[in-house]
Amino acid sequence: MMEEKFIRGFRKYGNNIEDKPLINEILEEIIDLSNYYLTFVERSKKLVSMAKNPLTRSSALRKNIIKLLT
Repeated sequence: MMEEKFIRGFRKYGNNIEDKPLINEILEEIIDLSNYYLTFVERSKKLVSMAKNPLTRSSALRKNIIKLLT
């Protein structure tokens, strides 16, 4: 299904999809959000793995979420 959509879009826009300013901005935003999410996941994993007991783990995770959201 996704391949069909990609093929239709490629046929419609050809190689000029990057020339469309709105598409380019959307792609940049997706990349930025993806990088932010990956950073969040890696920090959360690190904090959780460092914690020794479940209460400390949830506390560390909560602190990391607050830190990243502010």
